[in-house]
Amino acid sequence: MNTHTFGVKQTALAALGILGAVRGLSYIDPPAIPAGLRTLAQVPNLDFWAWAWVIIGGISLIGAFTSHYRAPFVPLMVITSLWASSYFAEWCMDIFVRGIDSRDYITAVSYAVQALLILAVIRLIDPSEVHAPGGDRDVD
Repeated sequence: MNTHTFGVKQTALAALGILGAVRGLSYIDPPAIPAGLRTLAQVPNLDFWAWAWVIIGGISLIGAFTSHYRAPFVPLMVITSLWASSYFAEWCMDIFVRGIDSRDYITAVSYAVQALLILAVIRLIDPSEVHAPGGDRDVD
């Protein structure tokens, strides 16, 4: 009998789900668009991205408690990569086009590292995912 266990991936997914939902809620009706998100907020607006974070975060948090917990990692990695790209693009524009000092590269690197860590977690092998040959039992 295959029982669902809460492993490393589920823990990471639940934590990332909470982070995504909180991040999204913080961008709903923000006072101003952060400089690093000007690129991403042009198509569509920042409210769209805020709700995308909330929805992806919610799906991830709920998904962590189901047997389909692997799927929500992909949209998390995609949206995190998009935000890293936006901050990196704005940093490049500030430095090379506008000629102003910017620290958006720090936020870009933070989001990029988060995306890479999500990829690493996806690639982890939990003991609950390893099955004994010829049986339905999980390896302890």
